[in-house]
Amino acid sequence: KSTSYEAAKQAYNKANAAKDSIDNLEIGGRNYFSSKTKQAFNSDNEYTLANYQNVGSFTQFYNLTKPMSYFVGKVCRLSFDCISPNGSTPIAVYNSNGSPRYLMNTAGTITPIDNAWTHQEIAITVTDRGDSESYSESTSNKIEFYCSQQMGCKIRNVKFEIGNRATDWTPAPEDIDAGISDAQSTADAAITNAATAQSTADTAKTNAATAQ
Repeated sequence: KSTSYEAAKQAYNKANAAKDSIDNLEIGGRNYFSSKTKQAFNSDNEYTLANYQNVGSFTQFYNLTKPMSYFVGKVCRLSFDCISPNGSTPIAVYNSNGSPRYLMNTAGTITPIDNAWTHQEIAITVTDRGDSESYSESTSNKIEFYCSQQMGCKIRNVKFEIGNRATDWTPAPEDIDAGISDAQSTADAAITNAATAQSTADTAKTNAATAQ
């Protein structure tokens, strides 16, 4: 067969492979991890993990806006930044404590961290282990972060999304709604305080005029 035929065949196969890759691409976007509920992150969207046995850092986050059962059968991604200001340590992510019915399985390498922020992206699948007294639904709905060798580890910009490609961090829609509600409450309180102050001033003015 001619060289041109082989070249055309290779080009055709590459085009088909590229098409398959695009067809299998599932972009996420919506964040299912809230930074404002349960364990609330600070204004820089950071959270310092709790001291664990004076050796490591560990926190269980019940911050998912959907139960873990919602993600069974879906391809998901978990992404976050992490830092260990006090030195190098491995970091692990799981939900296996408490015998959860819906077990979060992770795939891919989680890079050990040190005193510089490191970005991590992990493929997630969720397994339903069945309706059994041995397993708990309530303990399923958490994500656990554990740094085994250093205290004071921090995470930020946590995103749990459906899809096989992680996207840039965005707040959970529930956090946006909560922010709007908080802003409205602050504005309402300011209006009430201003009205009270005006009423007090008017009363004082009236009393002063009566006393003359």
